Amino acid sequence: MYDIAHYVMMITDRTRTGAYREALRRTIEPGATVVDLGCGSGIFALLACQCGAGHVWAIDTSSAIQVARELARANGYEDRITFLQNRADEVNLPEPVDVLVHDLRGILPLLGTALPDIAAARQRFLKPAGHQIPRRDILHAALVEASDRELALAGGLRNNTWDLTLDPLVPYATSSWYRVVRESPDLQTEPLIWAEIDYRTLTGSDLDGSVTWQVGTPGTAHGLLVWFEADLAEGIGFSCHPRGPETIYGQTFFPFSAPLTLTAGSTVECTLSARLVGNDYVWRWQTGLRAPGTDGRYLQRFDQSSFHGVPITPADLARRRLARAPAVPRGGPSDADAD
Repeated sequence: MYDIAHYVMMITDRTRTGAYREALRRTIEPGATVVDLGCGSGIFALLACQCGAGHVWAIDTSSAIQVARELARANGYEDRITFLQNRADEVNLPEPVDVLVHDLRGILPLLGTALPDIAAARQRFLKPAGHQIPRRDILHAALVEASDRELALAGGLRNNTWDLTLDPLVPYATSSWYRVVRESPDLQTEPLIWAEIDYRTLTGSDLDGSVTWQVGTPGTAHGLLVWFEADLAEGIGFSCHPRGPETIYGQTFFPFSAPLTLTAGSTVECTLSARLVGNDYVWRWQTGLRAPGTDGRYLQRFDQSSFHGVPITPADLARRRLARAPAVPRGGPSDADAD
C-alpha cells in the first residue's frame, strides 16, 4: 500500500511523528508490551522501545518490514521487537498487550479494510484496560471555493484551453474525490464536524454524517473540503486543518456537479457517507442549497457518488459475468444430476 518514499515522508513529518512519540511517552509504562499494527518501516516500534516498552510485536504484510528489522538492529532494539510479516488475523500472541498503536490512514482514516482490521486487532490483542493510540479521529468538513488546479481537475473541463469538447468527461471528474494540500484555502464556511471514529469502541467499517451551514457572506462554493483531527492520548494530537501546519495527509476535495451560489441567509445541507465495498470505499455526497423566501425549496441539489467516477465498459461487464459463471464439471452434468 505504501512504498519506502511514503514511509520516509511519514517518519519525517514532525507534526505527525512528534505527536505519536509524545503519546507513546505518556502512555507506555516501564516494561509495557505493545503491538505496532501495520508497522511499515517500524518507526512506532522503535519509539515504543525508546519510551520504555519491554517488548513490541510489530505486524505488517509489507516487505518494508525488512527495513524495520534493519532499523531495530541499528538502534539496539532487535531483542525487544518481534517482527511478524503476516496478516493480523493470522497472528496469535502469547498474551494481551498494554498498548496498541497504529496509523493505517490515507488522506482520511478510511483506507481499504483499515477500520475493521483495527477493530479486530483491538479485540484480539489489547488488554481490557489497555491503551489505544490513536483514541479517535474527528472528521471536519467545510464549503470551499476551488483553486485553479481543482477547477481544472473537475468543472474546469468545460472551459478548457485546447479547443476541444470535453463535456463527456465532466460527470466522471465531478464523481471523483481528490487529495489536495491547501496553503491558504478560501473556506466559504466555518468547519463543522462531519463524523467521529472512536477506535476504542469501533466495530464497523462505514461512516455517515450530515452537516448544515448557515451562510453569512455571499460567495461561491465548488465543493467540500474534508480533513481529520487525531486524538492520540490525553492532551496529545494533531490536526490536518488546511490553515494549520502541513502534514503528509493533506485534505480531501469532493467537487460539486456545479458551483453553489451562496447568498447571505441561505442554507447548505450536506450528507456524506462512505461504504466499504470489497477492499475500497464508495463515497456518496448529497448537497442541497436553500435560500430565504423560497418556501424551503432547493435552489440547487446534487447527488454524487464515486461509483460513477469509474467508467465501466461492456467488456468489463462481460468479464465480470464470466468470472462469476458457475463451473460445469468436465463431461457435462451426470445422470445423477437429472430430475
